[in-house]
Amino acid sequence: MRRRGPVRRSRRRAQPVPLWLKVGAAMCAAVVVLPWLLSHWWILLGLGVLAAAAGAFVGQRARQRAEWERARSRALRLRIAELDALDHRSFEFAIRDLMRRDGCAAEQLGGAGDNACDVRAVDPSGRIWSVNCTSVGSLGGLMQSLPKELRCKEIFTVN
Repeated sequence: MRRRGPVRRSRRRAQPVPLWLKVGAAMCAAVVVLPWLLSHWWILLGLGVLAAAAGAFVGQRARQRAEWERARSRALRLRIAELDALDHRSFEFAIRDLMRRDGCAAEQLGGAGDNACDVRAVDPSGRIWSVNCTSVGSLGGLMQSLPKELRCKEIFTVN
């Protein structure tokens, strides 16, 4: 028994509706609907009130979201002593949160098999950052006594 090939169907594109037909339909609808809406004016008033309430609700939510974001970013200011007191996992989350505060889309990846990428982030310019958080214990005043050029490791960005 031979197998049949696929059925070929001709695809005809739908013809666009002419502009004059669209304008005519809109005018007919206006002639029918406008007198009805004028006699039932309370429907228009109710729709206006609903639209105003929805706009106020959306505006309030946006203001509230912005206020929460400001409060969250104010809370994300950590002192060196606070960072020094964190365990390795909390330190990775703190770095992730600080990068998010600064406008990056960051995620914490640390764990077994993370290929030395504890936090991955994409900054607003589109650059990809791979951060390796290394625990060296308490350094005390050592960091303050080092010259500024030696205080951090070299930073690489991946494009």
